[in-house]
Amino acid sequence: VKKKWLHNAGVGVVAHVVDSLKQQETSSILPTS
Repeated sequence: VKKKWLHNAGVGVVAHVVDSLKQQETSSILPTS
């Protein structure tokens, strides 16, 4: 059960990181210089 919980928590963290990266990519597409 603990392994499954850790796995689910890991998936949630990965999804959060991917979502954050996507937001950064879309904002970095805009010309900043």
